[in-house]
Amino acid sequence: MAEGMATLNNICQKRQMLDAPLFALAQCVAAATLRVALDDARLDGFLVDGVLSVDECAALVAAAERVPAAAGGFTFWGDGAGCEARRLFRSADTLEARQPELARELWARMSPHAGGAVEIGAGSARFEPDLEGVWDPIGLNEHLLFARYAPGGHFAPHVDGQTELDFDTRSLFSVIIYLNDCARGGATRMLLGEQGDATERLPDGRLVARADAVAHVVAPVAGRALVFYQSALHDGEPVGAGAAKLIIRTDIVYRRREPLCVSEADARAYALYRRARDEEAAGRCADAAELFRAAFKASRTIARVYGG
Repeated sequence: MAEGMATLNNICQKRQMLDAPLFALAQCVAAATLRVALDDARLDGFLVDGVLSVDECAALVAAAERVPAAAGGFTFWGDGAGCEARRLFRSADTLEARQPELARELWARMSPHAGGAVEIGAGSARFEPDLEGVWDPIGLNEHLLFARYAPGGHFAPHVDGQTELDFDTRSLFSVIIYLNDCARGGATRMLLGEQGDATERLPDGRLVARADAVAHVVAPVAGRALVFYQSALHDGEPVGAGAAKLIIRTDIVYRRREPLCVSEADARAYALYRRARDEEAAGRCADAAELFRAAFKASRTIARVYGG
């Protein structure tokens, strides 16, 4: 991930997650069509059309809309204080849902087009010290984020947060599945350059992509899946008047073929390291430093990978 990039699109952000099945898809592994690469060679992603039928999209939207807000249904994406300021970055209502069966069926449809193993070496553009190795896809993240954008709804330029199940099992690619045709606006725009340089502020305060930073525009089409590497900078174009956009956001999860974190000490150290990152993000630097030291002392692997 490029230094300084904001990760504003983690799937699990709220205190409440729906844990009941929303809608059961019929098994239909032949639904999706051939994948299409994005037309700029500098972009790390592709499209798959027909992952869901128009009727399936409508049924999923209806099922999500029926969930009361008090039971985990659609509410503004940012819990807590500062909602108005957060709307300048992202104006959307979301529903977080654990949907293992739905995720499995979506993966059955997408996997023939999703590519195989991902190899990340020292010379790779994707290289980060903790990502070195060969990664095999194992499925979609069963935690799905449904997002609903009303007229004017947008998402500022950002990169997506990574889902880490453990040190050797994590997401590498984001997936956006569009649940409707957005008549005006609402495109996902893949961007080039640094986040700050690619962003401008509208007169009403919303942050959006600069036109000269846009490398590729993906129109919201019901049933279409956009897949891209999670360090890719992108934004959500403001939805036009009288229109709406509904999507599912999830990840493709991978497992490292030759695990590096193999002992109980490694696992404990990695847990300490993740706690340290959380403390650091919260501004508690002294507590973070103590946890980092403990993690690096507990595991040579964690110390080597993260520079302890």
